[in-house]
Amino acid sequence: MTHGTKSNNLKKKQTKKKKGNIGYSKNKKQRKLKRMGIEIGCSVLIAGVFIWILSIFFFTFAKVEGYSMLSSLWEDDLVYINKRTNIGRFKLVYFETPDQQEKAIRRVIGLPGEFVEYKDDELYINNEKIEEKFIDKQDVTKAKSMGLLFTENFDITKLKNNQQIIPKDFYLVLGDNRPYSTDSRYYGFIHKNDIIGVVEMRILPLHLMEKFNR
Repeated sequence: MTHGTKSNNLKKKQTKKKKGNIGYSKNKKQRKLKRMGIEIGCSVLIAGVFIWILSIFFFTFAKVEGYSMLSSLWEDDLVYINKRTNIGRFKLVYFETPDQQEKAIRRVIGLPGEFVEYKDDELYINNEKIEEKFIDKQDVTKAKSMGLLFTENFDITKLKNNQQIIPKDFYLVLGDNRPYSTDSRYYGFIHKNDIIGVVEMRILPLHLMEKFNR
């Protein structure tokens, strides 16, 4: 065997070995990417399950439907709801309506044990006048200019429940857009067990992101 032949054979072996190394490196890279993809997929799945479990006990999200809460909330707003916070006056609550037909967001006006009355667009709790700062005064003025009331005169004895005071574990809820809101004036008081949580933040749209109940 000549020197040239030996040299050619050596080059062929080196080329074959080099190709083998490239193939091994490529397969190793593919296995690494596959393993990384599986790890990412598992992480996303675990995170999703964790968030789902948290949402069962601690929070949820809801999209606003209708115009009952104008101008505090607009239709299709996305809101964050805390399931573990206390219910208080003027907080926004997310609940199932007494007829179980739908879920809604309204504002808590009356608490258990209270007598609630509206006279001439003024709120009275146990005969004490309470200011509603969230109501747009321009809306009230506009209604008066038309000879109307923004919030119709009523007291809780006129409601569906026919009670002298709000019973234990029940709440009176109203929409901020009083002339057009379907609320406790229509379906009565809301039981605490039907309240899913308190609306704490508007998330979407981003330019209207806002925290509530501060």
